[in-house]
Amino acid sequence: VFPDIPFAPFVERAEALCKQIADWQFPIKPKTNLTVTVSVGVALFPVHKKDIYQVLECADQALYRAKRTGRNKVVADAA
Repeated sequence: VFPDIPFAPFVERAEALCKQIADWQFPIKPKTNLTVTVSVGVALFPVHKKDIYQVLECADQALYRAKRTGRNKVVADAA
């Protein structure tokens, strides 16, 4: 939840964060690294819904769409 950030710049920031996290390497054993990815669902209040709980539900649905469609990405609610 980020107040006072316009939609397009927020999506750009979220995409940059996904890339940064995916680029990190976490050494877990000698010569073995763990990589981590992030999926993000985005919804905008009050554009997508007028109730904050409905906005959170929209963001949650967008998150699961991101996971179902390839992970390591940002999906913005289209509602």
